[in-house]
Amino acid sequence: PERLKGTYKCMYMHNIHDGPYVNIGRQDITAHVDFSNLVRSGEALGLGTVKYTTQGQFLIDWGVLDIMEKESGNTDAPGQGRNKAIKNLFLPGSMGSSFKVLLQSKNINAEGFYPESPFKLSFGII
Repeated sequence: PERLKGTYKCMYMHNIHDGPYVNIGRQDITAHVDFSNLVRSGEALGLGTVKYTTQGQFLIDWGVLDIMEKESGNTDAPGQGRNKAIKNLFLPGSMGSSFKVLLQSKNINAEGFYPESPFKLSFGII
């Protein structure tokens, strides 16, 4: 019943609505995903599940806390705002627990890929 208008939702200025064609380029659009179906479909196509976890745990496993530590000495207002925004991506009770991550692989040896990969989340702090 709660998804009679579909499985997507839009968010603009902290307000949730169902209009994907308004505020184009200025709003977030997300959708509910049936991960069980994705896993089954992937397996039928020869994909193996490497990891299914929360966004928060994924970011922590891949080094977001290292990035936060590097930025911890940044006391300017934009730096503080960035760290607060980053925390919302992984803290329980926020987007960190609401969003999920599914990693699947095919025809590669994924052993050791997650979480102890040589790849660490690396991007320029915006």
